[in-house]
Amino acid sequence: MVSAMTRQPYPPASRLDLVEELHGVPVPDPYRWLEDPDDPATKDWLEAQEGLFA
Repeated sequence: MVSAMTRQPYPPASRLDLVEELHGVPVPDPYRWLEDPDDPATKDWLEAQEGLFA
């Protein structure tokens, strides 16, 4: 039996080494890959996340 206080871990999300410069300020964007809804990696990650709430 799983305790109500026990959470399943979120699916691992890879992190890109991506930094954009906006108005002279470096802004890291490690999860940019999640912005493409047609990417198979994004679809897999979303399905795994949705499985947490099923």
